[in-house]
Amino acid sequence: MLSSITRTILSVLALALMYMGPAAPPARAQALPRPVIKNLITVRTKQAYAVDGEIQKTQKFLAQLPAPSVAATTVETVISQEQAVLAAVQAQINLLTSLLANLDAADEVYKLIQKTQRDIKRTKNQTVKTVLQALLAALQADLAAIQANINVIQSQIAL
Repeated sequence: MLSSITRTILSVLALALMYMGPAAPPARAQALPRPVIKNLITVRTKQAYAVDGEIQKTQKFLAQLPAPSVAATTVETVISQEQAVLAAVQAQINLLTSLLANLDAADEVYKLIQKTQRDIKRTKNQTVKTVLQALLAALQADLAAIQANINVIQSQIAL
C-alpha cells in the first residue's frame, strides 16, 4: 500500500515537472505562430485528460482506504496536488485559446485598417474622408489594445 502511495506521489510530481515546470520559459510575442498555438492547445488538452485520469485513479484508491488513517490523509494530499496540476494545465489551455482569439481579432482589425486606408485614398468627398480617418484612428487604437493583450497573454504562457 505504501509503495502505491509513493508511486502516486511520484506520478504527480512528474506530471507537475513535465507540464508546468517552474523553469519553463515564458513565450514571447513573436515566437508563437498559430500552428504552434493550436499544437500547444492539443498537447495541453491531452495533458489535462491524463491528469484527470490520475485524479480518478487516486480517488478510487482513496475509497479503498480506511477513512481515519495516515495513508488516507496522504492520498488526499496527493489528490489536492493533482487537482492543482490540472488547474494549472486548464489555465494554460484558457490562455492559449484566448491568445488564438486575440490573434484572429488582430488580423481582422488589420484587414479593416487596410481597407479603410484604401477607401481614404479613393474617396474624393472630404466629409467621407474625415469620417474614414476617424474610423482609421479608432481601428488603430483597437489594434494597439489587442496587441497589448497578446503580449500580456504570451508572457503568461509556459511552453
